[in-house]
Amino acid sequence: MARIEFEDSLDELLRMSRDNPVVVDAFLGFPELVLKAASPDKAVFLICTDDFMHQTWKHRTTEGSPGLLPILRRQLDSCSDPQSALDSFIEGNIIQSRFVADDCRREGAALFVTGGSIGADEAYVAVKRHFRLDQEG
Repeated sequence: MARIEFEDSLDELLRMSRDNPVVVDAFLGFPELVLKAASPDKAVFLICTDDFMHQTWKHRTTEGSPGLLPILRRQLDSCSDPQSALDSFIEGNIIQSRFVADDCRREGAALFVTGGSIGADEAYVAVKRHFRLDQEG
């Protein structure tokens, strides 16, 4: 996410009521910033398993992939060892995700591990349950 997009998202979040539920892709979110705008009981962070992160990034940088990230692919191709650069990029993202998970635990925010642990449908149901949106009436 570009810095300006992140700042715009954070500004929008800060304008919201602290009572609004917030779902954050933990890859892009920083719990300590999000939790300035949303109380921990109103925030859910989603994080991917390490294996899912490896598979997804490798797939997204493969020519012909519908999720191809051309900018990242060009950067990798300009390296003397693109495979090593991709592996380092993925490992950096995994480390960042672990820091985010630790922050969530420390701040008391809900954290759901997705992508191999639970899929998108299960994550949707878990988020609805967390916010008690699955109850009628």
